[in-house]
Amino acid sequence: MPSPIAHFAVGAAVLALLGFRRREIAIGGLWAMAPDLDFITSIPWTIFGPYAPWSAETLILTEHLLGHRGLSHTFLAAFLAGGAAWAFTRRARWGAIVSIAWGSHVVLDAFTVWSLAPFWPFSTAAFRYPIMTTVDPILTVVSILAFIALVGPLAVSRFGWAPDGWGGWLRSRGHRWGRSLALASLGVVFFNAAWIGSVALVQDVPFEDTHSAHVPKVVTLFEGEDHWVIEERWSPFSEGDERMVEKRSNQTATGDAEAAMDAVDCLLDGLGPYNLSEDPVFVARPAAGGVLVEARDLIRNATGEGPVMLFLFEEDVVVRGWTTGESPESPWRIPVPQAVVEAAQCP
Repeated sequence: MPSPIAHFAVGAAVLALLGFRRREIAIGGLWAMAPDLDFITSIPWTIFGPYAPWSAETLILTEHLLGHRGLSHTFLAAFLAGGAAWAFTRRARWGAIVSIAWGSHVVLDAFTVWSLAPFWPFSTAAFRYPIMTTVDPILTVVSILAFIALVGPLAVSRFGWAPDGWGGWLRSRGHRWGRSLALASLGVVFFNAAWIGSVALVQDVPFEDTHSAHVPKVVTLFEGEDHWVIEERWSPFSEGDERMVEKRSNQTATGDAEAAMDAVDCLLDGLGPYNLSEDPVFVARPAAGGVLVEARDLIRNATGEGPVMLFLFEEDVVVRGWTTGESPESPWRIPVPQAVVEAAQCP
């Protein structure tokens, strides 16, 4: 996900483009960071939720409400937050500011490799348009400067405190550079999109098969019959490094491996927000009494980042599931609720 400070700068930039005043831009940018406060509920829910003795439907609904990138990362939440701001201030202008800033967070998060469902609960359709990295170095620097320039003068005037000589400096620089720095954050986003688009254009591959890894490096995915060809380039015209990722890897040398991977492939479609794997690549390994299937997101497989899902296949059915770290051997594992695993089984 983009850093919280990047959400501030991009939200402030959108408000600046719409002509809001500097104080409104600074406060609105803070509201653009608000959706990520869902960590207050998502962390305890991630730890204790899988053990709740509820039905699959209730667990999936609760995960949407309490989990990260759930309800807080929807346009409905943006509308509700704006309505609350209007009711509290009695000014429709502030309702619009909060809704716009909140909505900018939802859109920016859709520019990453981790999808979200912005129209939930009306639709569970998930979207991603991956042109941003976890912490883009250029965007982070620009965002920090924009935060200082916009919030600094506001803090000085509100609290009347600043180190000697800093108050006047913050006010003068903030008034002069705040809007420009916020707008520069949007420039970085468009630069990333143009960079990745140029790689797709030069290589004649669909844009959706070209993704950001670590700017300015770009990962391009070429689909083969049994594997993906992963090409990493530092510029559109560099030769780049190439490697292959198998779509399926049977390391068990048994007839159960293919059936296990088919079952997991089908199962992933029914896990709702508990499913962390998109375009999954499978690896099957022997396990006590069955087959252990690793499912990793293709993009994260290519970049070596992000979580892995594990599923235990026994007697023609997936009996358990976990989310783990960047490798199956990660020291932490979070179980997928057993009721969800059982309800998502394919007929």
